[in-house]
Amino acid sequence: MAHPEPTEPSVVDHVRPRCAGGADATSNMAYEPLEESLLKDALERNLCRRLRAAERRGDGEAAQRALTRYWSNVLALSAVAEIRDRAERELAAGAPGAGP
Repeated sequence: MAHPEPTEPSVVDHVRPRCAGGADATSNMAYEPLEESLLKDALERNLCRRLRAAERRGDGEAAQRALTRYWSNVLALSAVAEIRDRAERELAAGAPGAGP
């Protein structure tokens, strides 16, 4: 599946982190806005650290909690970005009540 070209500064990143079993393949790649990518990278580093620690301890439940927490945070990040983008579009269009 082809990904549309981004309209803002973006990077290509793994959708599912490699440390969590994500493939290093185009099917697991997507454009991410640069600002979101930096935040998501921090979430990924935390996830990978937690997964390594859980693996060392043989703690599958801790690994599952880490994955659940990661995806919850990624979804929240996406929701915040969507709200921000909508507000910016409304401001640009001069929507009533959208600004001072």
